[in-house]
Amino acid sequence: MSVYGRVICLTAVLLMFGEAKAEIKRYVLGGSEHPWSDMASFMSKYVDYFSDPGKVMPVRVPPGENILHKLWEEGRLFPAYGVEGRVVGPYKGRIYSEGDGRLWSPHVGFGGRERILIIADGSSGEPPDSTAFDDFMKSANNLGVVIYVDLGAPYPVKRVKFWPLLYGEFQDYYLKGYELYANDGEEVDEEGKPIYHLLSAVPTNTQVVVDDSSFTPQYIRYLKLRSSRPDPFQLNQLEIYGEGYLREMTFISKVIDLGNKANLGRVWWKVEVEPGSHVAVYTRVGKDATALKYFRLNEVGEEEEILEGTDEDNRKAWERLAPDERGRKDVPDLENWTPWSPPYSSPGEPFIVEGPRRYLQIKVVVTNDSPMTKAKVDEVSFEYSQPVVARRLLGKIFPNTDVDLGEPTTFHFVVRPEIDRGRGDTGFDIVEIATPVRTDTSTVVVKVGGKELPRDDYTVEATEDTLRVRLGRLVSSNKDSLEVIFENTILVYGTTFNALAYASWMAESLPQKVEEERLGDLTVKGSMASLGRVLGDVTVFPNPFTPNKDGKNDETTITFKIFGTVRPVPVSVTVYDVSGRIVRKLWTDEVGNGEYPVSWDGKDDEGNIVPPGVYLFRVLVRGDEERFQYVGLVSVVY
Repeated sequence: MSVYGRVICLTAVLLMFGEAKAEIKRYVLGGSEHPWSDMASFMSKYVDYFSDPGKVMPVRVPPGENILHKLWEEGRLFPAYGVEGRVVGPYKGRIYSEGDGRLWSPHVGFGGRERILIIADGSSGEPPDSTAFDDFMKSANNLGVVIYVDLGAPYPVKRVKFWPLLYGEFQDYYLKGYELYANDGEEVDEEGKPIYHLLSAVPTNTQVVVDDSSFTPQYIRYLKLRSSRPDPFQLNQLEIYGEGYLREMTFISKVIDLGNKANLGRVWWKVEVEPGSHVAVYTRVGKDATALKYFRLNEVGEEEEILEGTDEDNRKAWERLAPDERGRKDVPDLENWTPWSPPYSSPGEPFIVEGPRRYLQIKVVVTNDSPMTKAKVDEVSFEYSQPVVARRLLGKIFPNTDVDLGEPTTFHFVVRPEIDRGRGDTGFDIVEIATPVRTDTSTVVVKVGGKELPRDDYTVEATEDTLRVRLGRLVSSNKDSLEVIFENTILVYGTTFNALAYASWMAESLPQKVEEERLGDLTVKGSMASLGRVLGDVTVFPNPFTPNKDGKNDETTITFKIFGTVRPVPVSVTVYDVSGRIVRKLWTDEVGNGEYPVSWDGKDDEGNIVPPGVYLFRVLVRGDEERFQYVGLVSVVY
C-alpha cells in the first residue's frame, strides 16, 4: 500500500470512531481545588492544616501543654492491659486507633485499670479534690511497682511532673524514690518489646511535687515510672510536657477517582525543608474505590466483608458493630490495590505504575531529626491524560529463558490489546520498545492479527536503546494483536523490554505502558552457560579498509558488547603489528554493560599512516579476578 493509501486508511478509521481529543492535565493535591484538609483520609496522622494555610506540616507541641492531659481531653487516652512494657490487649473491648494513648500497670487489679485515667484528668490535687489513684497506698511493699504510658506516637518531651493529693495526711503519700525510663517507639527487641533506657533516677526523693527536667529533651512514645522504694504512694496527676514538632507526620489522601482510566505521567511536589527534616512521597494505585477491607463476624464466627462504600464508610460501619461482631479492620486490599511505592527520589520522576489507572492514593511522610525543625508541604501534583489507547496492553517477549548473553538473538515482542471503544479507548499506531543495544532495523518484521505487514505499511526507527515502530494502520480491536520481530542482544541476566504505545494523532497525551499479564512476561533471562563471560559480539567493519583520505572506507570501527557486569570495568582496545609491537592504543575507559564502537583511522601513536598489511587488535576487559580478551585481524590496503 502506498503512503497515500495508508493515510487514507488511517483517516477513515479515525472518522469512523471519531477522533479523540486529549490533553495532559495536572491534579494538584493541596491546591484550591483539592485542599489538604478536604482530601485527608482518616489514616492521616499528626498533620497540622491550619498554622500556615494551604500547607501541611507536623503537629507542634506548644510550651506548657500537658501532652497526657491533651490526649485525655480529646478522648484519645484509654486504659489498657499490658505486660513487659507493651500493650497486649484492650480493656473492656475498647477500640484503639493508631495514635491513641494508653495507661496501664501490671500491679493493679482489674478494677484499677479503668481508674488509672484519673492521673490524666487535670485535677489539681488541692481541696476539694479527693480523688487520686491510690492502689499502692496500703501495699506492704511497693518496691518495683510501675506505671506505663503509651503516648501513641513519639512526642518531643522535656519534663515529667507528678504528685499526690496536696492536703492533710495525703501529702505524705508522695513517691519517696523513683526512676523514669523511656522508649521512642522504634527501639524494640526481637520479640517486639520496647527497650527502655533510663531518663532519671532519684533513689531518695523529698519533693512532694516532682517536676523532673534533668534529662535531655528527646522524642518519647513510651514512659515508665518505677517506684524505687517500698513506701506506699498515690498519684493525683502525672503530667508530661514537651515543646517542638512531632517526629513524624503522615498524610494519606482519600482515594482519588479520575473518573475513567488515565495514563499517569510525572509526580512533583513543592516543600520548604529545614535542615534535619525530610519529606518522602509515595503512591499506590487500585482497581476500585476502596483500598482497605473491613469485616464483620456472622453467627458462626466467619468473616464477611463490609461493603458500605468508601473506606471511611466501611470503617464507620465496623465501629458501629458490637465488640463480639467485629472482624479484622484496616486490612490492605492487595487483590485490587498495589502496595505503596518506594519513595520518589526527586520531583519530576515518572509515576510508579504499570498501565493506566482510574483510582490512586498519595502518601506524604515528614520526619524530623530534632523537635525544633520542620518541613512544610505546599502541594503534591501529578500529570495524567485521557482517553487511553486501551483498557490494558498486555505484552510478552519470547524467547525469554536460556538466552545467551552478548549473542544476537531474534526476539518476538507481542502486544495483546484490550480495547473498549464504548469507554472511549482510542487504539494506537506507534509502539516503542526499550532495547539493550541498537536494533538493526533491517531485521524487523511486523505482524498485526497474525498477518505479516508489507514493509511499506510501517516505518522503523532505532536509537541506542529504543526501537520505534509506526504503523500505517490503527490497532483498534482486541483482534489486532501486534507482533514485532527483531534481532537484539541482552547484556545482563535479567533484561526487561519495557514498551510504550502512542496514538500519533493525539500529540497532547501521555504514552501508555505495556503491562505484564504474568510477572516476568517482559523479562528475558540469560543462559547459565553464558554467566561469567563479559565480552562478546566483537565485529570490525569495514575490513579491509583504506585510510587514503579519499572519503571511502577511511576508517574502520571495532564494535563489541560488555555484559553481565555489576559495576563499570576497565576496558582497552589496542592495535598491534604481526610481531606483537603496539601500533596504536585506541581507547581506554571504565564502562558498564552496553555496546561500544571504537574507530581506527589507520594511524599509529605518532600520527603516521601505517603501511598496508594485516594488523591485530585486542579488546581487553579486566574484571575483579579475571581478564577477558578478544583478538582479531584487521587489514589495511591502498
